[in-house]
Amino acid sequence: MSMDKITVIIASYRRPITLLKTMESLIDQCDEILLALNEIPPKESAGKLLFKFIRKHKDKIQVRYEDNTYGDGARYLFEKPQGWILTCDDDITYAPDYVSYMIGKAKQYGAAIITAHGVNLKPGKRNSLLLPQDRIQKYTCLGGVRDDVQVEVGGTGVMCFHSDVFWPDLSRFERKNMADLWVAVQAKAQEIPIICVRHEHGWLTYHLPQGWPTIWDQSYNGDEAEPYNIEMAAYHAGIINRYLR
Repeated sequence: MSMDKITVIIASYRRPITLLKTMESLIDQCDEILLALNEIPPKESAGKLLFKFIRKHKDKIQVRYEDNTYGDGARYLFEKPQGWILTCDDDITYAPDYVSYMIGKAKQYGAAIITAHGVNLKPGKRNSLLLPQDRIQKYTCLGGVRDDVQVEVGGTGVMCFHSDVFWPDLSRFERKNMADLWVAVQAKAQEIPIICVRHEHGWLTYHLPQGWPTIWDQSYNGDEAEPYNIEMAAYHAGIINRYLR
């Protein structure tokens, strides 16, 4: 593996408060942060604090401004960094040892993608990606994971890999805000395993205020039982059954 530079990549949309907490938890763990802002926060209140933080660390944070065309896929609009790459969410506080632990696991497994969140799906035809009846097991980044386990779909908000191993082709992301699925499809095509790694409950902290919408909210009800966006669920199923069989 060619280089040891550590790059964190974040795509954010309308979350200056939580984004600031995320970057505060990561700034001392990496060499640079590549930040795609899918909407420019107002330069007042929380937005003012965010931009103050960015200016303070201007030698370490690179920002590009986007219009949310690519959603969470905006992480991959940057030119591929060389070295260790960690793709992160804008609503998680990462533990002080997060980066070192994830890189350590990536070194352990070699040519693999490392994540702290993953799903294994049941055999046969699937109806969606995240519905309980289509899953064998879900391993959550916020909960504990007892042992390292290979998964079909990994969470891109808690993902680590080396540039010599993987970099997704954004042109093959057919819809936005489905990065987990498109990364899984490309990893499978390249025969790169996705490993969800052992961690303790509470290692990562979710800090999105109650009532704020998430990508999950765009497709599913809170109880996970019934997709209210039927078209989206059917689209997920088509991709899964076509590429992840």
